[in-house]
Amino acid sequence: MTAAKKFATQEQHEALKAEVRSQATAIERLSVRVEVISHDTTRLTRDVAEIREEMNERFDAVDARFDAADRELAKTREEILKVVNDGHAALLSAIMQLGKR
Repeated sequence: MTAAKKFATQEQHEALKAEVRSQATAIERLSVRVEVISHDTTRLTRDVAEIREEMNERFDAVDARFDAADRELAKTREEILKVVNDGHAALLSAIMQLGKR
């Protein structure tokens, strides 16, 4: 009896063959999907790298503009302080001259 169980019927063999084919088809479809996802991931990674590079370039440009503006403001501030100090010195000198008379 156990020897009889080892042999499959023709229907069982065909059913098993159909199941194997079905699984092979599913695996093939899954493989194609994985390939598409891999391609899309590669493209997206490349796009993100390009965007990051562009953003770094823009940041550097903005940073350079701020540095230039900062230097210009510092120069203007120094010029204003010099004019104010010179004006104070002239005013003090004039007051002292008035006090000596």
